[in-house]
Amino acid sequence: MRHIFIINPLAGKTDAGERMRRSIEEVCGKYGIEPLICISEHEGYEREMTAKMISFFSNEMIRIYAVGGSGSLLNVISGITDFGSCEVAFCPVGLTNGILKSFEPAEAFSSVEALVTGNPRKLDLLELSNGLCVPNCISLGAGSTTERKTPFMEIAALINPTLPYRIAVLSDLMLNKHYSCTITANGVDYSGNYILAACFNGRCLGGDLSPVRNAVPDDGIMDVLLAEEMPFADRRRLFSSFADISPGKTGQKIHMIRTAKLDITVNDSKPFFLNCDGEAIPMERNSFSVRLLPGKLKFVVPSGVKITCI
Repeated sequence: MRHIFIINPLAGKTDAGERMRRSIEEVCGKYGIEPLICISEHEGYEREMTAKMISFFSNEMIRIYAVGGSGSLLNVISGITDFGSCEVAFCPVGLTNGILKSFEPAEAFSSVEALVTGNPRKLDLLELSNGLCVPNCISLGAGSTTERKTPFMEIAALINPTLPYRIAVLSDLMLNKHYSCTITANGVDYSGNYILAACFNGRCLGGDLSPVRNAVPDDGIMDVLLAEEMPFADRRRLFSSFADISPGKTGQKIHMIRTAKLDITVNDSKPFFLNCDGEAIPMERNSFSVRLLPGKLKFVVPSGVKITCI
C-alpha cells in the first residue's frame, strides 16, 4: 500500500508543515514505510494531488492522509476518482474538524502512528448534484450567507475556531435572511421560507453545534433539519438551544427528516452559497439535490476509536 500525506501548512493557527513532516518520517521509518509527502501550494491543491496520485498508482491501493482541517479533508475526498482503491485518513491540525465529532476519543486522530496502524471503516458520504462529496454536513441559510473570509473573521477564528460561524449566524438572524424554497424529500413537499436547511451525515454544524443528536456517518441514512422563517426571538432561541433541540420548542416551524435524498430549488434569483463542512461553496444553479452514498468512503479509524452519538 502507498502512504501519501498531503499537508496544508495554512491550516490551524500556526504552520505545522515542518513539524508534521518530521513526525511522519519518524513514524513511517519505524514501520518500514516510504511515505510520499506533499505540501499544499495553492487553493484546490489537495483535490488536484489526490486525483493525480490515484491515476499514477492506479494498480495499487493507496492511503491518502489529509493533514489539515475540514476543508483539507473535503478537498481530498472531492479529488477521489476511484473510491475502491483509495483509503482516506484525517490528521487534524486545522481550526475545525467536524466529522471527528462523531468519533470517540477524537484525540486519537491527531497521532500519525495511530493513523498509520489504523484500519479503514466504511462511512457514508453526502453528494451534491454538482459532484462534490462531503463527509459531515451541507447547509443552506443561516451562517452561509455572511462573508467569513475577512480580516475580522480570521482574527475571530484565532480566538475561537467556531466564533466566525456564530457571528455569521447572528448576522443572518438579525438581518432576517431567509430563502423561499421548493423542497421535497421522501415524496413529501416541504416548500416554504427557510432560515436553515441542513443535511447531516455526521452531527456537527459550524464547528460545535449538534442539532441532530442521533446522526452517525455509517447508518445509511441522511438526517435533515429544516427551520422555517420565524420571529427573531424564536430564531435566537433555536440556535442557542441547538444542543437540545426539539420541534416543540418553536411550534411547527422545525422539520426533522430522515431520507436518502433531498431536492431543493431556491426560488430567489440572488446568488447563494452552501456551507459544506465550513467551506463556502458558490452555487451556479438555483436547483440542487443532496443524496446519501452509503458506505462509499474507506475512512481510516485508529484502534479503539468508536462512532458515537449524543
